Amino acid sequence: MSLQAKYDQFQQTIESLNTKIVQLHAQIDEHGIVLATLKDAPPDRKCYRMIGGSLVELVAGNAAKILEENLDGMKKSVATLTEELKKQQKEFLDWKEKNNIRIVKAN
Repeated sequence: MSLQAKYDQFQQTIESLNTKIVQLHAQIDEHGIVLATLKDAPPDRKCYRMIGGSLVELVAGNAAKILEENLDGMKKSVATLTEELKKQQKEFLDWKEKNNIRIVKAN
């Protein structure tokens, strides 16, 4: 694999990890807003959740539990992806030093 191809591969991997982390943060924010709304609602109130293109009827108490579980899972995923991102960035920097890669900007 050429140096340019390897460089591009590192850049693409780092960019995709960053994108996924940003997407998860947006979903975490959305879940937080919905949870705050559901906490004010009576636990037996009907609510609906979109699952795979279908609306599913739930009660607010059950929906809040499901959202909290999903929120915890997303937070764990963000932590895992952040660690992977740091690992990839370190590996990229080490590779650049090992191969004496320098970024030259055109004027």
